[in-house]
Amino acid sequence: MRRLHRPRLLRALLPATILLAAISTRADAPWVPFGPGGGPVISLAVDPGNDTTVYAVTGTSIFSAGALYKSGDGGLTWQGLTGTGLRMVAVAPDRPATVYAGGPYSFRRSTDGGRTWSDVTLSNGRDGIDALAVAPGGVVFAGNLGLLLRSGNGGATWAAVAGDASNVVSILVDPSNPSRVYYASLNRVYKSVDGGLSWAPAGQPQIGNIISVMVLAPSTPDRLYLMGYADNRVFRSDDGAQTWRSVGEVPREGRPALQVDPRSPDRVYVANQAGVFRSEDGGVSWQPASHGLPSLLDWPPMALALAASPFRPGVLYAGTSDAGVARSLDAGGHWRVGQQPGLTATSTSLLKFHPRRPDTLYLGQGLAGDRSFRSTDGGRTWQGFARTVTREGWYDLALDPDDPDRLYAATSRAIWRSEDGGESWDRISDQHPLKLAALGRQVLLAADCGVSRSADGGRTWGQVIACNDPNGFPRSPLFLWADPEDRRTAYVLFSIDGGITSYFSSEVFRTRDGGATWTKLGGLRLPGLLAVAPGDSRILYVVDRGFPIARLLRSRDGGDHWTVVSRGFTANQNSSYASLVVDAADPDTLYVAASPLQISHDGGATFRALSTPFDLGKKAAGPLWTDRLHPGLLYAADILDGGLFVRRF
Repeated sequence: MRRLHRPRLLRALLPATILLAAISTRADAPWVPFGPGGGPVISLAVDPGNDTTVYAVTGTSIFSAGALYKSGDGGLTWQGLTGTGLRMVAVAPDRPATVYAGGPYSFRRSTDGGRTWSDVTLSNGRDGIDALAVAPGGVVFAGNLGLLLRSGNGGATWAAVAGDASNVVSILVDPSNPSRVYYASLNRVYKSVDGGLSWAPAGQPQIGNIISVMVLAPSTPDRLYLMGYADNRVFRSDDGAQTWRSVGEVPREGRPALQVDPRSPDRVYVANQAGVFRSEDGGVSWQPASHGLPSLLDWPPMALALAASPFRPGVLYAGTSDAGVARSLDAGGHWRVGQQPGLTATSTSLLKFHPRRPDTLYLGQGLAGDRSFRSTDGGRTWQGFARTVTREGWYDLALDPDDPDRLYAATSRAIWRSEDGGESWDRISDQHPLKLAALGRQVLLAADCGVSRSADGGRTWGQVIACNDPNGFPRSPLFLWADPEDRRTAYVLFSIDGGITSYFSSEVFRTRDGGATWTKLGGLRLPGLLAVAPGDSRILYVVDRGFPIARLLRSRDGGDHWTVVSRGFTANQNSSYASLVVDAADPDTLYVAASPLQISHDGGATFRALSTPFDLGKKAAGPLWTDRLHPGLLYAADILDGGLFVRRF
């Protein structure tokens, strides 16, 4: 792993031009992580001897399968260790270099701090796990499809020691007495006093709901806390799970993560869809502790995981819903979220290249693009960009070809204009289009339901493509492209969905007079993907999904005439993450999003799979981008496990 990750770190420190030139052109060249880090984090573990060493599993609260990362500086920078298909991570309390990571599809162990890994196959032949805990002396517990399994030799062999009608959700080992172990299934609590060899039912909380999580207080192991799924009540036991009582309610309900301060059994933290809350009185009363955690739109900040320093009270880590790992040094009073390079798990919703400044580009992260960044050195470093505008969601960015400092942003609430490169913004329209283009000379195109046009910099607008098609169904834009050299030419692709009817269609329109008039392109049955050659806007490719088979078509005259270059085109043309782009240097080179990604060097006549995966084995290529000013570079996002990557071809 050192050999894999040191070159990445060195490349990140090079000047931008050297960085881009250094990307290898070998056929098996690696992808280089690109952009600031982040992503949803669903599990955290802190090294018991060094609380600046943190392990994080990425994923989502719904799909819950991701990769494992490690930070050695308290979450500032990260290194990918292993992936994907993981849900949880745990560190051996007596051997900090021994790390276990598991999930629905795999179970792995490292004995050298994550540098190398081996599979830890369960004795029943089922690799996936639902819960995990590690005790001293190589004892490991794993929940697996209603069974509790135990290994006494670090996972070499396993034995089923308990069973339940429902899945195991929490396993706890008393740090002061490892012979005492607890586990909770969805509806019952069990206890062992012989190191997990035999089990008996413990006291059962009158929760009236399925159990979601259970934790114990490290300083007072007889104190346990428990919460249910979508239930804001907190249950507490003060006698080793023999009896339970409801002690208080968290202000907002949601699927929780629980954590107890290592020194104080009365200081408890809860993280859920409403943020982080803290109790100083054993769960009776609760106060918000989310200051500094990122939030989306008008929603409260969501936290998916919590971990506390084993020996420094008040040091906390929180797994956010999209911004990676946040850290607090004052018991949740304040949180810090940095850029976290190396944590390649965030989704990429927007990537724009400045048409006049080769090293300036803009990035929107998160499903709504609410985490916005700008780089002025080709991606070597990043700064927050237009945060007051984009925190509500960033749909598109248009850069004026006349003035390099004039920008237009389409957000979930308005269209905004900046005359100083994005330092300040003015609201110019209450429209909130999905696609936006600037053609110069104050001409703007906004595509939402149909297309509207402004010839005065956004002050007034007129509809130029009707919202509804001739059958009365709304047009929704999938693609809007304006030629940065020929300001009269632009293309737009619409999908048309009849809703409750079986009607579904799509259309491609072209303008050659700056958007004043539009022509619907003929010769297409059901265009699903549209790509324009960055260096020549007359060269178009369309994936036509008309029955009985899909076809790849090419035009050399802006869509007046089409040639079938491939029949039976099957590379993800119907998927939600389909993407087709043309290389900036060679109009005969095409890339299509697939798993793995596909490439053609003969204008789409044939395609081959690119076998080299992204970081940590990721290979589900989603949105793709090419840049006219940097020919030969392809930017690709992984739609399933997150991350943005670049590679030279």
